[in-house]
Amino acid sequence: MTKFFVGLYNYFERHKVLFYLSLSVCILFMALFAAQVRFEENVTSFFPDTKDSQNAINVFENLKIKDKIMIMLSGKDGVADADSLIEAAETIKQDLQQQAEGTLIKEIFSKADENLINSVGDFVYDNLPLFLSDEDYQRLDTLLTAGNIAALMQKNYSNLISPAGFASTGKNDKLIRLIENELQKAGKEHPQLVAEYFGGPSVGVYNARQIKKDTLVTSSIALIIIIVFISLVFKHKKSIPLIITPVLFGALFALCLIYFIKGGISAIAVGAGSAVMGIALSYSIHMLAHQNHVSSVQQLIREIAYPLTVGSFTTIGAFFGLLFTSSNLLRDFGLFASLALIGTTLFCLTRI
Repeated sequence: MTKFFVGLYNYFERHKVLFYLSLSVCILFMALFAAQVRFEENVTSFFPDTKDSQNAINVFENLKIKDKIMIMLSGKDGVADADSLIEAAETIKQDLQQQAEGTLIKEIFSKADENLINSVGDFVYDNLPLFLSDEDYQRLDTLLTAGNIAALMQKNYSNLISPAGFASTGKNDKLIRLIENELQKAGKEHPQLVAEYFGGPSVGVYNARQIKKDTLVTSSIALIIIIVFISLVFKHKKSIPLIITPVLFGALFALCLIYFIKGGISAIAVGAGSAVMGIALSYSIHMLAHQNHVSSVQQLIREIAYPLTVGSFTTIGAFFGLLFTSSNLLRDFGLFASLALIGTTLFCLTRI
């Protein structure tokens, strides 16, 4: 194994143009396929892959309310003109239908008919004790006056026929951006109204956004700390790219292979994979530090190839063991971490 890496170094030392050409082609090839990896933000990946958990996942995936988004329009300070509410709702509905182009939204339910109102009322009255608490009974004495009943019924009727939208979608991020833009537009056209929305798809989108933000922030902070540490320990400026480049190569190597293996990976797993950065950096730091104690690169490879390879593959084996767990998230994390460390090790031994 040592002879192979020494021979490879000697060959590329005599053919430097071929070395840089092969490195560029390799990076471009990996970047091309790594960019096509599908990042998933499915929270059910936390669940273990067991029969009971699969039943829970199936229930969750088939909940009808899961794919609904509710848009609510109301007046500021609780005061709203019914005509303004209806006008704003119709505008939002038409714009959403037009811009969704029949792919993002299955249907929009914007107005309840009389039959639905009556059925909802019957359901509530038939099950009234289930919806009331002890405090509610105490308030009934003050509410059950002729004036309060008339005012409340008129308000309730206005609320029932006021627009509330339900949208089903499979392309959540694009849909949420569309809804956000439309509600901002409605807010400018009707400043006296307040537009809000909530639902399963919106929660998923905001979770995904938060995951991506957290991944970027944690990786950036870790990288800054590492760069500062390297700058203090290693005085040469070229030490920073020499240490960080193998880690970046390893991450690119991992994402490229993941594209061919399964096509996608949990974004949470990749974010957690930033913790592997410290392990991967230790390989390149070890190589760079040991270089000060040898007289040639060939000697460096002879002395470091075996311990680096054995040490790295024991760590890789530990992460690879996660592939046999029952959680999709842990399997993704183990796959990404092990492949990233393999890529880092190969880069350290072949691109010195």
